[in-house]
Amino acid sequence: MIRGSIAAIVTPTNAAGEVDERRLARLIDLHLHAGSDALLLPGPRVTAPLSTSMPTAA
Repeated sequence: MIRGSIAAIVTPTNAAGEVDERRLARLIDLHLHAGSDALLLPGPRVTAPLSTSMPTAA
């Protein structure tokens, strides 16, 4: 049984719509160091429609 926080992570993509592996690794490290007990990674096909209307950081 998982107890504690489960962080849902939006899969970061680059301008070409590909998974940005460097940014994904940074997000994973951030949540692991913050004490998350589990991570939920829905994948780019699920998060792409949600993230296309959101501004991205350069």
